Amino acid sequence: MLTELSIKNFALIDDLTLEFGQGLNILTGETGAGKSILIGALGVILGEKRSPDWLRQGADEGEVEALFQLPENQNITPFLAESGLSVEDELIIRRTFSSDGKSKCYVNGRAFPLSFLKDLGDLMVDIHGQHEHQSLLKSDNQLSLLDSFAGTESLESSLISDISLLRKKEGELAKIKEREAERGERIDYLTFQINEIASSGIDEVDEEALIAEKKLMQHAEQRSGVGLEAYDLLYGGEGSAVEKFNDSFKLLDKITHIDPRIGEISKGMREGLYAIEEGASALRDYIDSIEVDPDKLAEIDERLAEVNRLKRKYGGSIEAVMAKMASMQEELDGFEEMGERGELLDGEIEELRKVVSTGCVKLADRREEAGGRLGQEVSEGLKGLRMDNALFEVRFDYGEDGGSFVSYRGKNVPLTAKGIGKIEFYFSSNLGVDAKPLAKIASGGELSRVMLILKNIIAGKDSVPILIFDEIDTGMGGKAADLVGRKIKEVSARHQLFCVTHLPQIASMADNHFFIEKIAQEGRTVVLAKRLTDKERVDEIARMSGGVLVTETTRRHAEEMIESRKRLD
Repeated sequence: MLTELSIKNFALIDDLTLEFGQGLNILTGETGAGKSILIGALGVILGEKRSPDWLRQGADEGEVEALFQLPENQNITPFLAESGLSVEDELIIRRTFSSDGKSKCYVNGRAFPLSFLKDLGDLMVDIHGQHEHQSLLKSDNQLSLLDSFAGTESLESSLISDISLLRKKEGELAKIKEREAERGERIDYLTFQINEIASSGIDEVDEEALIAEKKLMQHAEQRSGVGLEAYDLLYGGEGSAVEKFNDSFKLLDKITHIDPRIGEISKGMREGLYAIEEGASALRDYIDSIEVDPDKLAEIDERLAEVNRLKRKYGGSIEAVMAKMASMQEELDGFEEMGERGELLDGEIEELRKVVSTGCVKLADRREEAGGRLGQEVSEGLKGLRMDNALFEVRFDYGEDGGSFVSYRGKNVPLTAKGIGKIEFYFSSNLGVDAKPLAKIASGGELSRVMLILKNIIAGKDSVPILIFDEIDTGMGGKAADLVGRKIKEVSARHQLFCVTHLPQIASMADNHFFIEKIAQEGRTVVLAKRLTDKERVDEIARMSGGVLVTETTRRHAEEMIESRKRLD
């Protein structure tokens, strides 16, 4: 429910705040008083595109703010939840606009794009009349109205879910098939590279050990030559260290009997000799172990060349090569799983198409049957509003698609997100004139009356909580106006309803009555509005009944009219 509307510097309005109530809110005033300006202000917070006419002349910035109290709603609640908003608290929508052409939108203090405001407005408010916000003209909304009337929302919801799942699986299968052409080549390529790495045994190679072994073999002759020369100096050659040690012992033995300390020195030197002899023996063994094998050296070179080639091709290290092999193996496994997934999807899609096809036919039959009934009921309802020659029809167009898997009435028809077929409301208000699409021929008043009948028929099934009828009484009077007023009152029991009217028969039905007037103030024109008291309301309906001059007779008639309307409650 819209509880409060505040307007600043909008068109001819300086600063205005109105509080609204439940049920039927009536807006009246002289012709040209500015009633539609209030409706235009509502359009501002419902996401209408910015107009240069919004800002009051001479003002730098304008603002429209609306306060809503909304119950749990099957459409509004999830929409707000997705954006982190809640209907548990009051919902405040504010929109500012300035002379530099900028416009900003806020919901509960948070900035949102205009598109969000428009989507939210579509869920909360229907405006019918001489304005853009007319949901009845939109094909999707016409279908929603029909499904509400037919009671097929759950069937439609289930079908939409099945179609969405089908499209998802078909898309997945299409991607798999797109890769089929490259799949074989890619599998061969991956298999070759994996085998190349695996067969090389690179994961078992000790690269540092190979490099060290190669270095030793490359310097075998140098190592052998140096070793032999060192061996000769120590032990094998003439004048070797061992020979000199022995000569030293012989000399020292000559004086050992003279000085016993020489014996201790000699003994220590003999321990050094033993170490030299052991070193010479180890050196001899080392020389004997040196192998000069050109074939083995070539084998090591070849092995290292293979390792380096794989490193250049697959990574800068053996670890990188092995990681690349693991990655390619994972991709290869994925291709194999993809093939299995494709076969599984084929089966799932076939079964889903059967389910979707059956659901489409069932829903189309229900819609066709309901469309016929809805057409008759709306036509009859319009006759009750003195549109005796009115004709309302729901027409279906299923098209044709030879490649579709859905067949209806002997031909293959295209599948949409909500089943099969497009619907269009057709309307004619004159006898002998063929019905044409409602969006193309209906006037504002006719459109409002059609919506009034639809809302009355569908009753509490419709989820949009707020309705606005602007100039619903165009071309109407007398008994027809009384009948329209009664219908409006019926609808307002289930929706908060705003109605701009010139007819006392409709105005007398109000739960809340607002008077709009245009006055000259400080050298310029401004629009004012106020909620009428019971006495002021009698005077206003008297004015609407009898013209500018209000007499006791017109006032008494107004009182009787209001009292008779109260008895309808």
